[in-house]
Amino acid sequence: MASKITMMKKDDFKAVMAQQTDAELIRILSAPEDQYQPEALQAARAEFSNRNLSESAYIALKDANEAHQQAIQVRAAIPLNNGWKLLAFTSCPLFLQ
Repeated sequence: MASKITMMKKDDFKAVMAQQTDAELIRILSAPEDQYQPEALQAARAEFSNRNLSESAYIALKDANEAHQQAIQVRAAIPLNNGWKLLAFTSCPLFLQ
């Protein structure tokens, strides 16, 4: 029974990775390995290999992904202005009810 579950997972990962864009596959493959299950990484590697992407395409997509991640970090470091802080503070009791 456990082998059927494992096979289903591998098939599921294969289907999911086939739906990913090239950039998403590179993001997955560039992430620390402990963020994904080994079967997911294996499926991502196989899908990437099936697409026959050139090394220059890989580098370009990886660079674009790194730039995007840096932009996210920069934006996350910007403090909220007082209007957003006030909104968050005053609407907090609405979520606690």
